[in-house]
Amino acid sequence: MAESKINNMGFFSNFGDALSGKTYKQNTLVDSNVAKLLEKSQKLSDYSFVKHWSVACILSCNVSLNYLLFEKKGEEINAFKQNIGKLNENRVFEIIKLLVGHHLLVFKRNEGNINFLKKINISVDGLEKDIFSIFDFVSDDEKIFRELDKEFDNDSVKYFLHLYQKIFEKAYEIPDEKDAFGSLLLSGIISNTYTGVFINALNDKLKGK
Repeated sequence: MAESKINNMGFFSNFGDALSGKTYKQNTLVDSNVAKLLEKSQKLSDYSFVKHWSVACILSCNVSLNYLLFEKKGEEINAFKQNIGKLNENRVFEIIKLLVGHHLLVFKRNEGNINFLKKINISVDGLEKDIFSIFDFVSDDEKIFRELDKEFDNDSVKYFLHLYQKIFEKAYEIPDEKDAFGSLLLSGIISNTYTGVFINALNDKLKGK
């Protein structure tokens, strides 16, 4: 009986999401991008480190986006969710590219990661080039990546604010957006998913799980 009640609660919760358009928005904005990227990454060799890195990054971005765009807690002050009407599939892909760049910036600053890349004969420049290709970076994306790269070590607060501004500029078409809370929210979520999702998924892939 208890299990039945739980199942019914889950059904009505999902039904409510469907009525509110949440499920449709998730499918259109996030899931469609994730599916395309996973399909593209699957074309790489099963033994490719770049494939493992890409899949882990896609999973991490998926978790971050679903939290930023659809989490109910704090939605009244969440600018990502408040402006969701400005987004479409292509604009969400712009967010994904910026999040991918963040993963690269963090990854290449870990000495253990650099040593591992050397053991498998992959250079940092080579990894960046392959990831840029998989995620369809254009020259402007690479330019932004280099700008953020320079800021990363100097001032983390400024870095996350700049990343936040770029997301709103490229995806929401809101230039020069400045919101300390939004920047802090972004920082917390993508820092948590980097370690909790990306690193764990990458380690599992490398272990053959």
